Amino acid sequence: MEIDNSTIRFNSKQNLSKQVRRIIGIGVLSFFILSCSRQDKKTEPFNFFNIDNFRGDTLYINTQFMECGEWGGHKELSKVFLSGKDFYINYQKFDADCNSIKRNKGKPVQKLIKSITKKISANDKLLIYNYVHQLLDAKFQESPGFNAGNIFQVVLSDNNLNISVYPGSSSTIKQYLELIKNIIN
Repeated sequence: MEIDNSTIRFNSKQNLSKQVRRIIGIGVLSFFILSCSRQDKKTEPFNFFNIDNFRGDTLYINTQFMECGEWGGHKELSKVFLSGKDFYINYQKFDADCNSIKRNKGKPVQKLIKSITKKISANDKLLIYNYVHQLLDAKFQESPGFNAGNIFQVVLSDNNLNISVYPGSSSTIKQYLELIKNIIN
């Protein structure tokens, strides 16, 4: 009995081709599985709210509305901070007296009208995380400056992060108001 070498080569090439296709298939499948798991992690704020990131640091969420035109308006300040092993938010809302601009060096007098401090839940962390990302997206779509407009800012006290959007668009205002409504109220 004679064995044809071309048949053996063909069969071994065919087997090699199947193995290569399997390896490629497993690689592509693994890539998609890992890509999906990475996308899920993008919506989770665990790295953002890592305790090591907040040691001795505070995240400020500042907003200034413009009911007094180019002289400003009321301010809202939220401080996100770590106390022990838990995160807290201190929210302060001020009222602006537009009639005080002339006697207050061109700025309205701010009067504190609301102050709340509360422990942040996992859902609150997700809302803050998403707001920071929305603000970053808004920064890339920011219009040229005007004399008056709402100001939205997220800053770490050590200035490693400083995102400021001026003037805020209607979607930026809506996102901010939703954040405060869901966390504070």
